[in-house]
Amino acid sequence: HALAAAHEAELGHALTRIEADASKPAPMEPAWTHTWAWSKRPNDRDRKGMRCRLVSVGRLGSAEVLFEDGVTHITARRGLRRLGGPDA
Repeated sequence: HALAAAHEAELGHALTRIEADASKPAPMEPAWTHTWAWSKRPNDRDRKGMRCRLVSVGRLGSAEVLFEDGVTHITARRGLRRLGGPDA
C-alpha cells in the first residue's frame, strides 16, 4: 500500500497489518469497529462521530484508519473509540 509505505518512511517505523481471524468466516461488508472522537485536528475536523476501522497499527501510537466514505488516514490511535455490539 503506497500510502502506508510513505508514512512508514516518514515515521521511521513500520505499521503492523491487522490480519483477519482465519477461524471466522469473512463478512460480506467490512465491520465498522470504531468511531472517530477528536474534532480539533485540521485533517479530521469534519469526521467526529464517523465510523471507521483499523487497517494497521504502529508501535508509537499511530494507526491507519479507513473511514466509511473510503478515505484513509494515518493518525493517532488515541482519537479512536471502540464501538460496542456484536460486530465490535
